Amino acid sequence: MLTDDDARRLLHLAGDTVEVAPAGPLPAPPMRPWWPALAAAAAIVLVAALLAVTLPGGGRTPEPAPPPPDDGRFRLGPDQVPSVFGLTAEQAVDRLQDLGLRGTIATVASCRDLPGRALGTRPATGTLVDPGTSVTVTTAAPDAGCLGRDLGPDREAAWRFLDFARGRGDAPPLAGEVAVYVGDDRTTLSRTEASNPQSWPGLDIVRRAVGEVQRWSSDGSTVYQTPGLGTQIGPGGCGPRPQELRGRRGLVLWVGIPTDGVHLFGTCTAVTLFRNPAGALDAVLVSDVHAPGDVPGPPDVVGDSAAYARDRLEAAGYGVDEVARPDCGQVGTVAAQTPAWGDEVEPGVTVTIGVVDRQTGCDSSAFVVPTPLTEAADDLVAFARGDGPAPTVASQVELYVADGLWATLTPEEAADPTAWGEVLERLTGPVAQSEGAGVGQDSCLVRGELPDGLSSSAAWRLSVPEPRGCGDDWSVLVWVDDDGAIRAVDLLTGRS
Repeated sequence: MLTDDDARRLLHLAGDTVEVAPAGPLPAPPMRPWWPALAAAAAIVLVAALLAVTLPGGGRTPEPAPPPPDDGRFRLGPDQVPSVFGLTAEQAVDRLQDLGLRGTIATVASCRDLPGRALGTRPATGTLVDPGTSVTVTTAAPDAGCLGRDLGPDREAAWRFLDFARGRGDAPPLAGEVAVYVGDDRTTLSRTEASNPQSWPGLDIVRRAVGEVQRWSSDGSTVYQTPGLGTQIGPGGCGPRPQELRGRRGLVLWVGIPTDGVHLFGTCTAVTLFRNPAGALDAVLVSDVHAPGDVPGPPDVVGDSAAYARDRLEAAGYGVDEVARPDCGQVGTVAAQTPAWGDEVEPGVTVTIGVVDRQTGCDSSAFVVPTPLTEAADDLVAFARGDGPAPTVASQVELYVADGLWATLTPEEAADPTAWGEVLERLTGPVAQSEGAGVGQDSCLVRGELPDGLSSSAAWRLSVPEPRGCGDDWSVLVWVDDDGAIRAVDLLTGRS
């Protein structure tokens, strides 16, 4: 199989106008029930007409590039066509000229976004080019006849906020005070403070998502995908809202890689804008399912393409081993990883990633490689649901709730599911049994304090698995002895 560098060299020999493209269309993943409005927001009307307009170089000052990723994420080289996502067409031309390329603008009949916004480039993002190469930036024609629900003032407000977050535009209309939430953490800014994007917590999350590029490799060819923007008025976002924001209507912005070209799955980065009756911004919620950069252990690559996951893991100092697995996710993406995100393992360890090789119904078993630990956890879930006998247990099983010992069971007592109390109830509750959800490993941080002597890196964590996200407030951790018998189980019901 060709390496990525080999593929780039072959494309380079083919000439300046070659676009990097996948060998075949990526199959669309099944729709998640919480994403219907996002799918409509990202729907693309195919190009119907093209009119190229060459821009003079002019005296414009190139816009600053976004800050480089700090978590081992893939970055394009200076000899590749850059991503123009998040830019206006003119800003994109400035970016190209700053790299020594000749920029042109082409208007196309498209309802993908507002006129004036850069939709993409020809040659495509990631194509290897020489200095002086002409690169065309596409933008929607103003007379495309788009009357869709994803265009208009709300879409303008979404782009204005992203421009502000990246330091490329003025602040949106602001109330006297703006409450900024990053998850559950609240910071209150005065209007003067909120006018400066550097005063905001959480905008680094937005800038990272906007500047992301993901590399896909398939059958010896390579394609680079850039983010998309989805918008929706109403409930939504990544995970639950803080109590004081529940019930409020907000403008939700999703930013992420459209893994099938249209829909945003895997990474969930969302910003929800709340405006007062006068239209001024008075609260903002920034949500993200990925870990901050200082979380120990390997990065969370669940939902990433296999090539992109390898880039991130190797950049962080980990070895990578791939295994193929059927799953309901996007073919070519990582369905699960071991060790998981949040496990305290040092660089140098090999991380095994389970890569979807064909789509099947969701079996909710996010196990990458069966081990005595994962098999014991699987047996515990089947026992809880009445689908199997009691799991093999040690001479005594310690049951914890957070860091407190709740009960100690003998093997005879452990054969009675009622003796396990709330531990097993969580595995059979309405959330775990809801349509499309199951109990498997998730890649969220361990929620709550653990007892002394029990490490999260030696446990198997059960919860409602991603891509549902990290919004659930419980998980069950399972430990086994050297013979694979369950020796301890801990129910965590609070997020640390």
